[in-house]
Amino acid sequence: MDTHPRKVIDRETVPLLAHTIRQVSEFLGCEALDLVLIDSVELAVSTILRSLPLAEGDTILTLSTGSGENPTPTSLYHTLNQISFKPS
Repeated sequence: MDTHPRKVIDRETVPLLAHTIRQVSEFLGCEALDLVLIDSVELAVSTILRSLPLAEGDTILTLSTGSGENPTPTSLYHTLNQISFKPS
């Protein structure tokens, strides 16, 4: 391990993350500045839900494929409750 972890992050990790974002943005056909890397599917879903202008009467449909790192209904309900959206 380097004795200066900040230098490792600045010189190695940040350029690798920037490269990854550019590659993924090319694949998706979007601008690199419009793309964000997020730690988990659950955090991504929570971030997206919090950015939507949800109102009373809006419906959110969820489904589970039963594999991978899918958010559980409990975590979705927790996020929706935090943004004052009451699931039915």
